[in-house]
Amino acid sequence: MRKLGLNLYRAYYKKLIFVDPDEFDKMEQVLSIAGGYCSDYPRDEAINTYIAEFPNGYEADIEVINSVPPRVKATLYQSVEEDGETILYEADEFPDTKSLKGEYKFEHDNIIYIVFVNRSRFLDRLRTKI
Repeated sequence: MRKLGLNLYRAYYKKLIFVDPDEFDKMEQVLSIAGGYCSDYPRDEAINTYIAEFPNGYEADIEVINSVPPRVKATLYQSVEEDGETILYEADEFPDTKSLKGEYKFEHDNIIYIVFVNRSRFLDRLRTKI
């Protein structure tokens, strides 16, 4: 919990997503395409999806979409079980971006969800703490 003026508290969650450098560089190369799409992947579909699961049942999907031009789409979802099926309800969406690396910040029901996506090798991950 973080204090926000006048003794008000706001809950927040933070998650890290580490992407292998080779995969990260390939996604950044796809995202740098201007005025077209990457012919190596199906058009208007997600090339890769990176998922951050939060303890309260929400998840953030960070997707590299092969559109014209390619983009990153980030969405916060809530998983709900109905009749034995998991249904994802979209809670919030981050504006499209042209780079995978960075901070994706969502706010829903007065809770802040932060996802950091970074390029990293396995050993770097062991040394990183939030």
